[in-house]
Amino acid sequence: MGIIGYSELSLNDVGSESEIAGNLKSIIALSGRGADLVKQLLIFSRKMSLEFHVIDLNAFLRGTMQFLARIVEKTVELELITDDLPIFVECDSGQFTQVIMNLILNARDAVKGKGRIVIRTRISDEPGGESQYARLSVTDNGEGIPKENLQKIFEPFFTTKEVGRGTGLGLAIVFTVVKAHRGMIDVRSVPGEGTTFTVSLPLKGQPPHSAMTAPGFLSESEMPEVRGNETVLIAEDEEVIRNLLCSYLRSCGYSVIEATDGNEALVQYTNMAGKVDIVVSDMIMPNMGGIELFRKLLSQDPDVKFILATGYSLSDQDGALLKKMSAICQKPFAPVHIVRQIRAVLK
Repeated sequence: MGIIGYSELSLNDVGSESEIAGNLKSIIALSGRGADLVKQLLIFSRKMSLEFHVIDLNAFLRGTMQFLARIVEKTVELELITDDLPIFVECDSGQFTQVIMNLILNARDAVKGKGRIVIRTRISDEPGGESQYARLSVTDNGEGIPKENLQKIFEPFFTTKEVGRGTGLGLAIVFTVVKAHRGMIDVRSVPGEGTTFTVSLPLKGQPPHSAMTAPGFLSESEMPEVRGNETVLIAEDEEVIRNLLCSYLRSCGYSVIEATDGNEALVQYTNMAGKVDIVVSDMIMPNMGGIELFRKLLSQDPDVKFILATGYSLSDQDGALLKKMSAICQKPFAPVHIVRQIRAVLK
């Protein structure tokens, strides 16, 4: 998070036309790959929390197609087949994007740069029961999967790709995320004819007004404005990250108060006597962590606006308390994302 954040700040300072801009962009891209790998490991070890929202699966997929088209060769035909009617499911849009991306990457490698990949959605009854499921299938007309490999396809670190072409985590991550969504995944393949992966998720009813699509695919015009003049209290024990967030917030016009742990943040909030507009806190800090800090702030001010930033999983026993928070942001994130989240809360 520090590497990505400071690189982005430097890129803003030098401008995109500078000779070193390309180097900074490479640092950001490579750091992003490292961050994605860490996220995948955390998901697989069940140490990263999922944030569930009701989404329209069809609209979600339509919103990702431009992005997905970039990760396959132009010689590969990528097609989405959906009904006009919405299909509502409950999912973590960020992690479900990883599921789709991994399945598309797997299909891309199978067709070897020339072929057809079809994404299809439908509603289906569960065999032998009355439960309805949303089915998402990804079909390619590639080389297919040998029968002896089908039993191992979802095992972590199993891969048939040459060294440097894959970690063996992609389909293991898909399996883990789908299970965390109370879903199922099935694979059918015929060597020489192609492969179909089918993900099944429980259907949900009509979503609330706040139903979300993937935030990563919003256009710049849809993103909330980042500038403001409110007072933000930042509680973060890691100096590099704290300095990064505080510097970026100040550059966007906000007044910033710094705290190195929950105890200090609580004192600062109390001393400011209602002048703090929002608190952004890390979860794991010495002396007092973010969850305990929120609990104490809530008893002091029932209307406190609070964003929890964490790279760790969240305990079910804190579920009721977490729902009262304004937002929960998974680390690592670029500074602009947390500032946009602040703006969205304070709007």
